Amino acid sequence: MASRAATMVALLLAAVAATCARAQLHDKFYSESCPSVEDVVRKEMVRALSLAPSLAGPLLRMHFHDCFVRVSCICMHQFPSVPCCVLWPDQ
Repeated sequence: MASRAATMVALLLAAVAATCARAQLHDKFYSESCPSVEDVVRKEMVRALSLAPSLAGPLLRMHFHDCFVRVSCICMHQFPSVPCCVLWPDQ
C-alpha cells in the first residue's frame, strides 16, 4: 500500500512539473549558447539545396509535418468530442 501511495505521489509530482516546464523553442532561443546558429543553418541549407534541389520539397514537408502533428495533438485535447478526421480530413 505504501509503494502504491509513493507511486501516486511521484506521478502527481511529475504531472505538476510537466505543466510548469517552459522548454519550447522561441525566437532568439540560441542567442547566447550559439549566436551564429541561424547563419550556419542558412548557409548549409543553401549549400545542400544547390547540390540536390530535389530535397527542397521533402524538407519543407518534414517541417510542416512536425508542426501539424504538434497542433493536431493540442487540438485533440481541446476538442475531444470532434473526431480527428473532421478537423483534418486527410488523416
